[in-house]
Amino acid sequence: MTAQLITICIAGHGSLIGKETGKVIAVGTRVMHCRVCSNKKLSALGASKHDCRANWGGSSKGMESDLAVEMLNTKKDDTFQVSTLIGDDDSTTMAMVRQKVNHQVEKWSDVNHAKKSLGTVALS
Repeated sequence: MTAQLITICIAGHGSLIGKETGKVIAVGTRVMHCRVCSNKKLSALGASKHDCRANWGGSSKGMESDLAVEMLNTKKDDTFQVSTLIGDDDSTTMAMVRQKVNHQVEKWSDVNHAKKSLGTVALS
């Protein structure tokens, strides 16, 4: 018997943290659904004026790459830009970064993913 696990995320969160300083550089969220907007009873009661956080209409898979592109393109000032991205080995994110980010970004694997990759290569 074969089973497939399907996960649907209605919210995604991302952050850029400096490797050298440990300081937060940028944060972002993607939210697919708003409970107030989708609940007809609340809308009928006058809840139409609310702080709606829904800002994503794409797939759950696309949230990570979209957040990465947005945060990398956000400039603090003209002298600052992120040149290295350390993260998982998601090729979709790096493809979007290379396509949509206005400067060169190098990709490094984080320690956990690098260990897994080395173990897989050693076993093959």
